[in-house]
Amino acid sequence: MKKALSIIEVMFALTLVAIIMAATSPVLLGAMQSNGDSRIRAQAVAAAETWHDRFRANALGFDRFTGGKEFDYNHDYSTDDIFDYAGTPNQQTLNDEWQDYKFKVTTTQFSTNPVIWQVTVETFYKRKLGNSPNSGMKEGSFEISTLVAP
Repeated sequence: MKKALSIIEVMFALTLVAIIMAATSPVLLGAMQSNGDSRIRAQAVAAAETWHDRFRANALGFDRFTGGKEFDYNHDYSTDDIFDYAGTPNQQTLNDEWQDYKFKVTTTQFSTNPVIWQVTVETFYKRKLGNSPNSGMKEGSFEISTLVAP
């Protein structure tokens, strides 16, 4: 004689699985959102570090940023004279890398003998508020600074 599960046992098992899934899905969705936010922030940090690299390579004029210069989202870097000065061979690559971010770049002379500049890059980036297609966006930001000797 074959043993089979009764309909009550099957319903109980399905109910148990549904309860477990309902309890764990918010945690999984939250982890996925956090992972996405971390990835976006890591890309924004890399873009900000590229600014510092350009200053370290003396590819940007420190004095052109002493009052602070802002670059809004979707700024057209390919037509910006600051990057003509920097000798950027293909300014379109800057558009590809940086248009998703907003920057405020400020330089301050830190010392005169030897000449050392403090370069501060405040970076803004957009991240989704939720997982649904109708979720809004929220702006995140951070600031990094470094000292550079030209």
